[in-house]
Amino acid sequence: MSEDKIMKKRKYLGNHDYKRNTDLFFGSGKSFSVGVFQWVERKNYGKVVHQRIEDIHEELKPSPAKVRVTGSTKNPEAVYKRCEWVCDTLDAGHTVGPKNMRVK
Repeated sequence: MSEDKIMKKRKYLGNHDYKRNTDLFFGSGKSFSVGVFQWVERKNYGKVVHQRIEDIHEELKPSPAKVRVTGSTKNPEAVYKRCEWVCDTLDAGHTVGPKNMRVK
Protein backbone atom coordinates (compact mmCIF):
# COMPACT_ATOMS: atom_id res chain seq x y z
CA MET A 1 0.00 0.00 0.00
CA SER A 2 1.44 3.37 -0.96
CA GLU A 3 2.05 6.11 1.59
CA ASP A 4 -0.57 8.28 -0.15
CA LYS A 5 -3.26 5.62 0.36
CA ILE A 6 -2.25 5.14 4.00
CA MET A 7 -2.65 8.85 4.69
CA LYS A 8 -5.99 9.22 2.82
CA LYS A 9 -7.82 6.46 4.68
CA ARG A 10 -7.71 8.38 8.00
CA LYS A 11 -8.70 11.88 6.89
CA TYR A 12 -12.17 12.05 8.39
CA LEU A 13 -13.50 14.27 11.15
CA GLY A 14 -12.67 12.71 14.53
CA ASN A 15 -10.18 10.13 13.24
CA HIS A 16 -6.59 10.02 14.45
CA ASP A 17 -3.65 10.38 12.08
CA TYR A 18 0.07 11.14 11.92
CA LYS A 19 2.41 12.66 9.38
CA ARG A 20 5.47 10.82 8.11
CA ASN A 21 8.71 12.77 8.36
CA THR A 22 10.19 12.83 4.86
CA ASP A 23 12.97 15.33 5.50
CA LEU A 24 14.95 13.32 8.06
CA PHE A 25 18.34 11.76 7.44
CA PHE A 26 17.41 8.19 8.26
CA GLY A 27 20.12 5.84 9.47
CA SER A 28 22.08 8.56 11.27
CA GLY A 29 21.55 6.97 14.70
CA LYS A 30 19.70 10.02 15.97
CA SER A 31 16.16 9.91 17.26
CA PHE A 32 13.03 11.53 15.87
CA SER A 33 9.43 11.76 16.98
CA VAL A 34 6.04 11.67 15.33
CA GLY A 35 2.94 13.26 16.79
CA VAL A 36 -0.40 11.46 16.58
CA PHE A 37 -3.24 13.97 16.23
CA GLN A 38 -6.98 14.01 15.68
CA TRP A 39 -8.70 15.65 12.72
CA VAL A 40 -10.91 18.43 14.09
CA GLU A 41 -13.24 20.99 12.57
CA ARG A 42 -12.02 24.51 11.95
CA LYS A 43 -14.01 27.11 13.92
CA ASN A 44 -14.95 29.08 10.79
CA TYR A 45 -16.94 26.25 9.20
CA GLY A 46 -20.27 24.57 9.93
CA LYS A 47 -20.83 21.00 11.03
CA VAL A 48 -19.07 18.41 8.87
CA VAL A 49 -19.93 14.73 9.26
CA HIS A 50 -17.77 11.97 7.72
CA GLN A 51 -16.75 13.69 4.49
CA ARG A 52 -13.43 13.04 2.81
CA ILE A 53 -10.80 15.71 3.39
CA GLU A 54 -10.16 15.90 -0.39
CA ASP A 55 -13.64 17.47 -0.65
CA ILE A 56 -13.35 19.79 2.34
CA HIS A 57 -9.64 20.06 3.07
CA GLU A 58 -9.96 23.61 4.36
CA GLU A 59 -12.65 22.62 6.88
CA LEU A 60 -10.49 20.17 8.87
CA LYS A 61 -7.24 20.73 10.70
CA PRO A 62 -4.96 18.59 12.87
CA SER A 63 -5.33 18.98 16.63
CA PRO A 64 -2.28 19.30 18.89
CA ALA A 65 -0.51 15.95 19.28
CA LYS A 66 -2.33 13.57 21.62
CA VAL A 67 0.51 11.02 21.67
CA ARG A 68 4.16 11.42 20.64
CA VAL A 69 6.07 8.35 19.44
CA THR A 70 9.89 8.56 19.52
CA GLY A 71 12.41 6.18 17.99
CA SER A 72 15.70 5.84 16.15
CA THR A 73 16.24 6.99 12.58
CA LYS A 74 17.88 3.60 12.02
CA ASN A 75 14.44 1.96 12.26
CA PRO A 76 11.77 4.51 11.25
CA GLU A 77 9.26 1.85 10.18
CA ALA A 78 8.96 0.66 13.79
CA VAL A 79 7.91 4.19 14.80
CA TYR A 80 5.36 4.39 11.97
CA LYS A 81 4.01 0.94 12.82
CA ARG A 82 3.48 2.05 16.44
CA CYS A 83 1.77 5.23 15.18
CA GLU A 84 -0.61 3.08 13.11
CA TRP A 85 -1.41 1.03 16.22
CA VAL A 86 -1.98 4.18 18.29
CA CYS A 87 -4.32 5.63 15.63
CA ASP A 88 -6.31 2.39 15.37
CA THR A 89 -6.58 2.09 19.15
CA LEU A 90 -7.69 5.71 19.65
CA ASP A 91 -10.18 5.47 16.75
CA ALA A 92 -11.69 2.41 18.47
CA GLY A 93 -12.28 4.52 21.58
CA HIS A 94 -9.59 3.00 23.80
CA THR A 95 -6.68 4.63 25.61
CA VAL A 96 -3.07 3.86 24.74
CA GLY A 97 -1.18 4.65 27.95
CA PRO A 98 1.45 7.36 28.30
CA LYS A 99 1.41 10.44 26.11
CA ASN A 100 5.07 9.88 25.19
CA MET A 101 6.10 6.48 23.83
CA ARG A 102 9.58 5.27 22.94
CA VAL A 103 10.16 2.56 20.32
CA LYS A 104 13.40 0.59 20.52
